[in-house]
Amino acid sequence: LPQPMPQQLHPPLPQIPQIAPKINRTGGSATPHCLVCNVHLGMFAKGGMEVFSEKVTTSFGKMQIHNVLGSIINQELNTANVHSSIVCKKCFKLLDDIDGLEGQLVNMKQGMIWVRTASSSIKSFHKSSLVRMHIKCRGSFYPRTNEKVTRTEVPDDKVEWSASFHDYAPRQYTAPHILAGPEYADPDISCPEFKPLWNAVDGNINRCSHEESYNIVDGYPRNMHGRTGIAGRGALGRWGPNHAADPIVTRWKIYDNEVAHGETGKPILQFVCIQRRDSGEWAIPGGMVDPGERVSTTLMREFQEEALNCLEMTHEQKKQTEDKLKNFFQGGEEVYRGYVDDPRNTDNAWMETVAYNFHESSQDGILYSLQLHAGDDAQAVKWQDISSQLNLYASHRDFIQKVAEKHNAHW
Repeated sequence: LPQPMPQQLHPPLPQIPQIAPKINRTGGSATPHCLVCNVHLGMFAKGGMEVFSEKVTTSFGKMQIHNVLGSIINQELNTANVHSSIVCKKCFKLLDDIDGLEGQLVNMKQGMIWVRTASSSIKSFHKSSLVRMHIKCRGSFYPRTNEKVTRTEVPDDKVEWSASFHDYAPRQYTAPHILAGPEYADPDISCPEFKPLWNAVDGNINRCSHEESYNIVDGYPRNMHGRTGIAGRGALGRWGPNHAADPIVTRWKIYDNEVAHGETGKPILQFVCIQRRDSGEWAIPGGMVDPGERVSTTLMREFQEEALNCLEMTHEQKKQTEDKLKNFFQGGEEVYRGYVDDPRNTDNAWMETVAYNFHESSQDGILYSLQLHAGDDAQAVKWQDISSQLNLYASHRDFIQKVAEKHNAHW
């Protein structure tokens, strides 16, 4: 913390005459007396504290204190009594105390500034350690185009919008199935009827970013994390942020009724892992947050659809499954909220997610008897051991690493 400020010297107090008449405001002759018996002591306390409370933090305020004290001493305490010297000493001590308090306030203020700065730096480091410069959305080809749609190459030092890149002219691309106008997709920005509220909740559509406000350039939202080599919406339905939710469902790996340990001597954590039907990559089960839907609802719905294949269950089977999972999905802990380095991202549309960890710590819990069945957008599902060797879709590996660290598990 900053070192204490040196005490400042007091301006000189008004000179006190050695002998002066005491004015008796109730009539009668002036009578010398000391501070202890001074019936006007209340005036001294009231006048000094009013100035202290309002002016103590300024040089002008300290001068006002001196003036008040000097005036009171001249008017109330000018006496031949020997106690006048004691009064002066007490006044000087009071001023020293005021200066000391002011110094402490200055130190506390500087200390709070230091704490806020340090806290901000820690948060920035945490954020940057989880979401690094996006890489997966700068590949040579846009996904699901049979390598027919290419991205403009963006070097690492040109990713930031603040970096000069005069030749940057990315191709505009929006997938045909998005242009067909499905219910979940926005119209084209050129459509006169389309008047979105950027950086706001637009009806039942959340157009706010989890991170910060994004810029609108030439009528288009701009990806806050920099250039991607392609403009338009690509395969994403919304301009700007597209919100998803990812449930990370974990349990301890059990072998012969014991927690299995890896080379690190730490217990091995497992999570429910699905294989995406569109890319074949392994990933956390998850999906898009429907308009007006609560994230907690999305988390449970996507897990049931992709990891339990509830879409092919009977109504009764689905209800039984929901009843079993309801309590379990109420105890999740947020792992991440923000931008995702998704290969579908463009300069004008990008993925953001909220990832929650739902952990089963008891061997008698529901997860150890749960039968997994791939469904919806998943072509396979399994319990996957967690380790640093994982290669997962988008930023999912970063989320899994954070979960492993949280549980002090093998990585």
